[in-house]
Amino acid sequence: MGQEEELLRIAKKLEKMVARKNTEGALDLLKKLNSCQMSIQLLQTTRIGVAVNGVRKHCSDKEVVSLAKVLIKNWKRLLDSPGSPKGEKGEEREKAKKKEKGLDCSSWKPDAGLSPPRKKRGEEPKDRRDSVDSKSSATSSPKRPSMERSYAYLAVQ
Repeated sequence: MGQEEELLRIAKKLEKMVARKNTEGALDLLKKLNSCQMSIQLLQTTRIGVAVNGVRKHCSDKEVVSLAKVLIKNWKRLLDSPGSPKGEKGEEREKAKKKEKGLDCSSWKPDAGLSPPRKKRGEEPKDRRDSVDSKSSATSSPKRPSMERSYAYLAVQ
């Protein structure tokens, strides 16, 4: 059995353990993974990192969690190594992830034609009620339009 097939088999077992919420035997599988020579291509094609991370999140055995963390850390270092195919390191990789998700705003610039909103002359900022006023109004009867507004409305017509 080739290394990729072996990794796929282990990943499937780990995923089943998480789904069944029974991680018994996970330590042995993680030890096997620790002894494997890993490459970026194997990590990507087998998605073994996802399975190991799932075990890390759902397992209560401290030894399993610890070994899973070590494996994930080592595999991340492998991605950061100078020989990685994309040549991305730390921050560059994060930037690429954000760009994939559409979250990279570092190159955004406002349109030249747009200007900030202008305030109307003589307009004062409206005061907000403090929490005491809003609580008391919630318990009182519903507000009716003030008479001033009614008269102002009639005067405009």
